[in-house]
Amino acid sequence: MSIGTWVTCRICEDVQVLKNWEKLALRLGLPDYKIYEVQNRFGRDVYEACYCILSMWYNSNGKEATIDSLIMVLKDCKFHNIANILEKERAQVF
Repeated sequence: MSIGTWVTCRICEDVQVLKNWEKLALRLGLPDYKIYEVQNRFGRDVYEACYCILSMWYNSNGKEATIDSLIMVLKDCKFHNIANILEKERAQVF
């Protein structure tokens, strides 16, 4: 199941993720230099930084970038609240 804009927006609205978006970026496999570029580009705009790293991950992983794989990464990061929300919404939508 592919990731839509609604998934990305839901994740970027989560306060816990916003406070720790760099942790999510690392768990998604983004290299340090990409994270540094995002930090420099967006500064304190953590919503845009989060959106950007999710887009980078999605674009670099293609069909491997699924909601299920993203939920697993969110759980690995201890972002259980948003992971549970996505699981519930996925069940309702799909």
